[in-house]
Formats: sequence, C-alpha cells, structure tokens
Amino acid sequence: MPLAAQEDVEARIGRDLTSDEESRLPGLLDEAAAIVEAGWRCGEIPVSPIPPNVVLVVSRMVGRVFKQGEGDLIPPGVDTTTQTAGPYGQTRTYSSGASQGGPWLNKVDRMLLRKVCASFGS
Repeated sequence: MPLAAQEDVEARIGRDLTSDEESRLPGLLDEAAAIVEAGWRCGEIPVSPIPPNVVLVVSRMVGRVFKQGEGDLIPPGVDTTTQTAGPYGQTRTYSSGASQGGPWLNKVDRMLLRKVCASFGS
C-alpha cells in the first residue's frame, strides 16, 4: 500500500505533475516507502490511517526527485556549498545517503519520522 498519494506530492512541489512524472510516480512512491520501512524499527507502519508525518516524509522524498534540476541554486542532497572568487573554486558537501535520481531521507525527514516512532533509525 502506498504511503502517500499523487495529491500529497503535488502539494509538496506546488504544482500538478506532468504526464511523464505521473508515469514515474508509482515506482518512486514504492521506492520511498521501502526506504522509510527499512528504517522503521518499532513494528509495522500503521496503514489505517497512515500517520500524517509518514505521508509528509514520503511525499517530500518523491517531490525532491521531481524538483531536481528545476533551476535550484543548490543541487538536491547538498548540505553546504562554498564558493571563492580568486583563483576560483567551489566545494559541495552532500548529505549522507543523498542520491541523484532517487528518493532519499534527510535529517528533517528522520526527525519527522521519530515523532511517529521513537526508535526510527538515524
């Protein structure tokens, strides 16, 4: 059972999904749910009703995938960026577990999930 729906993802990204995004949505929702479930250490995720924080996190994870490359000044998964002007330079530090192209959990997501399950993995 999906832990979030299309309307949840659209609410996170602030727009309707394109037809291409709609075709990718089921697989991304499954992948995000699998990641959340892998860190769940307090029994089964309640699915009736699904806790609001779980829906929020899963929809955020999928929304980040769709927002990649939409003119973001900082690429997805980047924790810090340092730039210098002379003689040029740029350094980026990526979040632990961040990936390009797939959903990932960040620190805020883990914090939100801990409100539902105190033993959620860090």
